[in-house]
Amino acid sequence: MPNFPYQEVIDRILAMHVMKIGNSKSPHKYILLLTLIRLYDQNDVQENKFPLDDLLESTFKSIWFELFPETNPKTIMIEYPFYHLISDGFWFLSIRNDKHAVYEEYDAARKRKNARFTKRRLIETVEYAQLLPAVHEC
Repeated sequence: MPNFPYQEVIDRILAMHVMKIGNSKSPHKYILLLTLIRLYDQNDVQENKFPLDDLLESTFKSIWFELFPETNPKTIMIEYPFYHLISDGFWFLSIRNDKHAVYEEYDAARKRKNARFTKRRLIETVEYAQLLPAVHEC
């Protein structure tokens, strides 16, 4: 059996940057990770490619409602963790070949706080996200 760095994966998850509102941590990134686990559970040969598609979003929302059934459905936005998980060093976005300039334009606007990565903008510019290979192999 290969020697997978389980402790490294655990350490990365524990070190995730999570938005706080008062004393509460935002659950979005954790729910996205649970979504990925569920997708791996449902598909033994899951590729390390996760497009922002209906399957990912519906699985994300399903888990959200399991944990927080009283949530207004309009407030569940997968685009936040899909984009912001890149800051934690184990989630990477694969930008569409012809959309690098558009992605950079959106990112520059985000940094100036003039705009954000909406779901539409992510679908337009990102082909898929993927996990660090060591995480995928765990």
